[in-house]
Amino acid sequence: MHLRGRTGRQKMVVMRNRPLKRAKTSRPHAGKRWPLVTRMAVAGASVLASGGLVELLHHPLVAQQGGGWSWVLSGGLVVAATRLSMIGTGAEGWGWRRRDVVAAFEQKARACKDLTQLANLVVSSLQQQFRPKHLFMWLPPTGDPSFHLVAGLGPFPSTYVIPEFSVRQLHRERPDGAWVLHDPADAPPAPVEQLLIQVGASVCLPIVHQGQLIGLVTLGRRVDNRPYGPRDLEVMGRWSQAIAEALVPHQLRAEQAHHLSKLEAVSRLYVDAQKRAVTDGLTGLTTHLHFQEQLGKRFYESRRFGQPLSLVLLDVDHFKRINDTFGHLMG
Repeated sequence: MHLRGRTGRQKMVVMRNRPLKRAKTSRPHAGKRWPLVTRMAVAGASVLASGGLVELLHHPLVAQQGGGWSWVLSGGLVVAATRLSMIGTGAEGWGWRRRDVVAAFEQKARACKDLTQLANLVVSSLQQQFRPKHLFMWLPPTGDPSFHLVAGLGPFPSTYVIPEFSVRQLHRERPDGAWVLHDPADAPPAPVEQLLIQVGASVCLPIVHQGQLIGLVTLGRRVDNRPYGPRDLEVMGRWSQAIAEALVPHQLRAEQAHHLSKLEAVSRLYVDAQKRAVTDGLTGLTTHLHFQEQLGKRFYESRRFGQPLSLVLLDVDHFKRINDTFGHLMG
């Protein structure tokens, strides 16, 4: 029905008498079964995004379609093939999972209240990431350049301190990335490497901030004896940066508290030295020199401000009797 050439009132009448169209539903495919290929693709994308088979089994499509095991298993095979192809072609592969672990660590590290809690978080996160048999974290305590054991997993080593000069020497020789220690069966290790091997280390992860070595993490062999590959060392580089960013604020607070305690100790020693300098050790009274200095200051203040000054001298008669009766120390 055309409205051209009609008046405004006629158009309103025509529009009012038009039959209403049925509203379109927001779910055009409601009540219909999705094609098998579509269900496999959606389920595979769900697993790839969430990283687990549990999400696949609880996917809304599974609940809607009754959880057909045929296409669930098919979707899982598609996802597994996709992941293997990503790893085989040199793409990011499992890197996104590792980035998620590092991001989760960075978020939890902000809630750590002290250095001990942060060290335990570092150890548990790295153990979850790389699955080593031995894992220890070494940090230099405030005022001591050597590296002390602060947290770890597995049998503890025989030594709890690593000399500072040996670790820093190895850091100067290998400034970039993690340190893979040589197998003693292949070649005799250097003295520094021999010390790290004795604490169960297969790979050492240096914690570096602004070119300075502020910590060290030693990882032993993996539970499944798989070697650490180039991809693992690349991920360790990001771990080193994340741990350093979380570690620096705690170390700064510890250094500030250490310096504050030092200042308080020095101030107490200064006050004590001043007191001893003007006090007689036998009687506990101020020395004659201190009395003369104070008397001169009081005379000067009295003349300057026009205030009266009084000096009282006391003499005890027969003081010798006190000395003879109670002793010179009491007198």
